[in-house]
Amino acid sequence: MVPLYLVLFALASIVGSVPYKLGNEYQFELTTLLNDGSKSFIGYQIKSELILEQLVKELFLIKNYGFIPHKSNIDNYNNDPFLVELSEGKVSKMFVSEKDDKGIINIKKAISNLFQVWGGKVLSKRKDDIFLENEKIISITSWEEHVSSPNLSELLKINVSTKVEIKLTGMETLKEKYPSEDIKSVMTKVEAEQGKIFEIYSLEPQKIDDESVNYPRFAKVISANAEFLENRYLGSSKSAAVFIEAVKAARRSSLQDIFNVINSKRNTKILPQLMDILGAAQTVNTHKAAFKLLKINTEKYDLNLCERYFWALSMAPTIQPHILEELQLLIKNQHKSNKLWYTIVLTMASAVNKFARDQEHSDEIVAQTVDLLRNFVKRCNGNEQCEEIYIKALSNIHSEKSISVLLEIVDTASKKSVARALKGISKITPKFWNNDVIKVAEEVLLSNRTYDSSARIFALDLLLLSNPSLALSSRIVSILKQTDKSRELKEYLLQRLDEFPEKKQIYSKNLCNNYDALAQGGLSTTFSRTFMPNGTLSTSQEIVGGILKQGHVDVNLLYNGKLENPFVLGIFAGGLSSFVSSDEENSGDDETSTAGLELSVLGVDLRPFVFFNGTGELMGHVWSGTASSLTPAYQALLLLEDNTVLIPLNIGEVLTLRLESAVSADLSGEIEISLWNRNAQSLVKNRAGILLRNVVSINAPYFEANLSADLNIEPELNLSSDLDFSNGASLCLQLYQPKIFVNGKIQNWGRITDTKKIAKRILNLDLPIEGKSYSLNSKNDEMCKKVFS
Repeated sequence: MVPLYLVLFALASIVGSVPYKLGNEYQFELTTLLNDGSKSFIGYQIKSELILEQLVKELFLIKNYGFIPHKSNIDNYNNDPFLVELSEGKVSKMFVSEKDDKGIINIKKAISNLFQVWGGKVLSKRKDDIFLENEKIISITSWEEHVSSPNLSELLKINVSTKVEIKLTGMETLKEKYPSEDIKSVMTKVEAEQGKIFEIYSLEPQKIDDESVNYPRFAKVISANAEFLENRYLGSSKSAAVFIEAVKAARRSSLQDIFNVINSKRNTKILPQLMDILGAAQTVNTHKAAFKLLKINTEKYDLNLCERYFWALSMAPTIQPHILEELQLLIKNQHKSNKLWYTIVLTMASAVNKFARDQEHSDEIVAQTVDLLRNFVKRCNGNEQCEEIYIKALSNIHSEKSISVLLEIVDTASKKSVARALKGISKITPKFWNNDVIKVAEEVLLSNRTYDSSARIFALDLLLLSNPSLALSSRIVSILKQTDKSRELKEYLLQRLDEFPEKKQIYSKNLCNNYDALAQGGLSTTFSRTFMPNGTLSTSQEIVGGILKQGHVDVNLLYNGKLENPFVLGIFAGGLSSFVSSDEENSGDDETSTAGLELSVLGVDLRPFVFFNGTGELMGHVWSGTASSLTPAYQALLLLEDNTVLIPLNIGEVLTLRLESAVSADLSGEIEISLWNRNAQSLVKNRAGILLRNVVSINAPYFEANLSADLNIEPELNLSSDLDFSNGASLCLQLYQPKIFVNGKIQNWGRITDTKKIAKRILNLDLPIEGKSYSLNSKNDEMCKKVFS
């Protein structure tokens, strides 16, 4: 072991009553460890002897089997005496020579930090122990730990721990050199004795920036990776990785550089993905470049590109104030394109939600937006398609203030709008539901008034999720014996009851001796299934007249005890019963023939994707074979997580923590209808490429430590339906998940600056998740046997 000797003189001015006696000899130790969850680690350690006037340091590099000493450039740094002012046990100031290097200053801060007897506020765990005996410090230990993991997976958990410690080794006590003098006088005398000039510092660490790093320009990133931004790569983790790097490059680029890239003809076929990147970046330059290209308020606007940009804004983790201001200006005048107006309104509502979540004193802007949407609803004058826009927008705000407006709609609007309003309330967190919500939901479910069948389904869900009382639970179950309620609603209730085991005893008591109520014979279904350790799939399908009326598949992820709902795929149809049945219950509806998809991504409702609206459009699709091959319905690159945190450590350095997550989504579908054979088949295929990245680093002048962890997942979920209406209606639904692999890479390395000494560890992950098909219910199984027999 070759020691590297550095001499530091530490003179202390004691102000107030502090139980320290100067001159005792101590052993000093500073340790930093970066760990990926295994038994191995990377880090560094500095040891020394301390007599308050003198330090002798040794630097070590961590290997898995312990600390090995190596030389570094630490002994080349300028190192002059420094003073520490203590006031009531707190370090108020440090006085350091103006010639000292930043790395040495940070080490001096770590030493000074030990002489505080107050506890600081930290982001994770910190513990400080001071042991005294006869007014002598026996030992001081400062320990802290920071744990970082992405929201979607704990496989990438990273642990950073640091410890700074001194232990008493000698008992000699020296007299104070400058008794009963203030810090200014002490500093003046020391400057004269040492021939040095001191500068004042706080204990906050100084971040060491590497000015030599040359970040790639936006144009270079896009040029090098344009292939992976093409449509054929959407749904892969590779495009998600490129997306993250492109977003970071866009944030560093000028307006002209960005516009040159998106205006280039060679990038025309990846323009939708470039809009995803600019919407996620959200700088002033990216926003101006996007609006300059999109020409939203002119005749030259492109609906697809405009929607891609607004979708990216609405699903970004945060919203910048200047973006929200722009959206508020756009909302003042209705765009002539109803589809684009729909998307702008939903984006504005989502932006208000994110702004209110991240900013204090934002109640006023939420209230103003809710009032604006209430006025828009009134101007619709009962038009259901018009009301649908603002009902979804009220839901996107996710605010308690939206509920009163949605309840007004339930009380006054038409059947379709009532169902949509109840669905909107269900998407707002239950902690905001008041007695009015429960009263209205019970009225819709139990009264004899005519409601849309979906409205009763949504009302039932609201009541079951509201933690109903025993009396209300009894009234809910009573509908199983009511002849005026549809058997599909009763079937749905029976299956929903299985999802509330905590209420099972209550419901069982109400169903005792009512076995006939347990066999409703409906086709509607609802269930939840586990598809990964912290993830579940939940689905509900409402069947009316033998065909699917509305349903959804939810992807639910559990993180830190909180259930996240990042993706919901909804399907709706209406007015189709007459094509497949003449005698089924509720088959005689007089709705306009329609069908489509509804998507909710990261808690944001998008404009519905309508396949057809009216019998004429439906028959046109049938005869032309439109969508008989796999056709994209929704494609996007989305930023799930984008967070950089700088944490001052007790060792005097700054820990940089970066969490980055992105998804590349590709939702496609196909449908075939044969009136000759009287059958139909459809497939909804949802692919996603997900990249999760967790990086922590410490960049000191004498040592660099970095731990990065990447996880790549490419899940796929398919929903198919086969309908045979040649002899009655038989509908077979199949929900299945192909086999996938979770691939990851963890790299942990440390390097002593200006040397070839590097400690490195690489761990590769390869976890298979077997494919599976999900059994819906026994009735669906019977139908599938009949369809495929």
